[in-house]
Formats: sequence, C-alpha cells, structure tokens
Amino acid sequence: MPEITFIKDELDIKFLILYLLSYFDEPVNFGDLTDMALAENGVNYFEFSGALTSLTEFGHIKNVDGKGEAFSITEKGRRTAEAVADSLRPSVRRAAERSAMTVARKMRRDALVSAEVTEAQRGGFNAKLRLADPDDEILSIDVLVMSREQGEMLAENFKRNAEKIFTQVIQDILRDYQDEETVYEQPLE
Repeated sequence: MPEITFIKDELDIKFLILYLLSYFDEPVNFGDLTDMALAENGVNYFEFSGALTSLTEFGHIKNVDGKGEAFSITEKGRRTAEAVADSLRPSVRRAAERSAMTVARKMRRDALVSAEVTEAQRGGFNAKLRLADPDDEILSIDVLVMSREQGEMLAENFKRNAEKIFTQVIQDILRDYQDEETVYEQPLE
C-alpha cells in the first residue's frame, strides 16, 4: 500500500523547509530540521535531503558550519518563504508550526544549559556545569573527577536534567540539617 503523504513533490518540500526555517533567527541543527520536516508531513528523507542541498546551492538557506550540521535561512530564502507560504496546505502549515514550536522550546532550553569537561591542572578533569539565562548565571557547579569518562557522564546527565538538578540543589541547601547528626569519616592513611 503506498505511503500517504501531504507533500507531493520536491518544490513542496523546498517550500516546507523554507517555511520551517523562517521561524528561527538562529541556526537549526540538521537533526532538528529533519525531525520537523519528516515528523508529521510525510516527507521522504532522501527527497528532503535533495531539497535541502538544492536550497543551499541556490542561496535560499545557508550551511552555517560548512559540515551540513546546522542551517539558517537567508534573506532570499525568507522572502521566498513569505511569498510561497500560502501554497502549502493549511494542514501542512499547522503541522510545521507545531514542529517548529517544539524545536524552538528545545533550542531555548538548550541555550540555557552548558556542560564541558576540561583537564585539571594537577591531574584529573573538571566538569563545569552551568545553568544560565541571558542575563545571569542561575547555577554553576565545578566538579573534579578522576577520568574524562566520569566528567562526560556528569556533563551528559546535567544537560538532560539541569532543571531537576537545580531544584534538588536548592531543596538540599534550604533543608534544615540542625537535627541531623553529622558523621565525619577519618581520612585514609
């Protein structure tokens, strides 16, 4: 049984890509752009990839990193998107808008969270974990670990769960420890 698609030809796929990218002022990574185009619109990956290449070659979109990993719309592409938006079926436009909003939320959130692992001066590695808005740092944690792998584990977990970690840190800082017995271990000799 043939696949039911809302997008019928390469021109529609190009219009869809331009329409999606017109929602963003910042570059969109290839994975997110692919997810948006393929998610609800019945677009074939290979046709999508071909349309993306064509739009890049004709200057409607820009491969911002030179590796094909992030794209942004050019002024030429933005003008074209505005001119052809109505040629996309309303159901396709609504699906594209939903996908774009989901990715925009993800991009905003990801811009607030950073984590990097660097080699420490006296051995080991530093995992630098940050949660910040554009104006202020909300949470900053530097952790010394023994291996790069440990640091990468901390960094990846923080990237996935920064909000939960922030909440837990605040709860632990605000907790009343007065009635709890503190146990100090003897240092190893």
